[in-house]
Amino acid sequence: MKLGTDAKVLVWAGGNPGRETAQDRAVRWLNRLPDGIRQRIAIRNDDTLSVADCCAVAEECGVPVVYDHLHHGSAPSPFISAEAMQRCAATWHEGDGAPIFVFATPEGDGRPAHTIDADRFAEVLAASMPADPDIIIDFQDREQSALIAMIAALEDQRLFSGKELRKKGA
Repeated sequence: MKLGTDAKVLVWAGGNPGRETAQDRAVRWLNRLPDGIRQRIAIRNDDTLSVADCCAVAEECGVPVVYDHLHHGSAPSPFISAEAMQRCAATWHEGDGAPIFVFATPEGDGRPAHTIDADRFAEVLAASMPADPDIIIDFQDREQSALIAMIAALEDQRLFSGKELRKKGA
């Protein structure tokens, strides 16, 4: 495919804990991979492995961590969202590309909501500074949520200056 090392495959590093911890399994699995494959992997916090756990795996195995906002509240973590995002962003090094964050908000049953919450997205976007991540939005109505996210991000200078955009008549 001739892609650079910034092309990543996102994997949940946790899973169903059994006899050994999910963190130990993730380290063993990643360390068994050939370097060329491991360079393509980015691990993502989930219900089993917190951001702190994933950052420990990243330090040991040299893979970046994707911040998953929905799952940040699922696994116990000592970090508030802003600190968790910064810690994840710090695991991305030259050649890895921009840090990746996944944004979803839960419904009452824990599944991702149908539509993005613009105010919550704007809060998370502001809390992600100074990192400049690529953000994946995970909602059922992806197109509508993408438009809402773009409107919520109008004032974020990392995207573009909202005032300049409005002056252009968009």
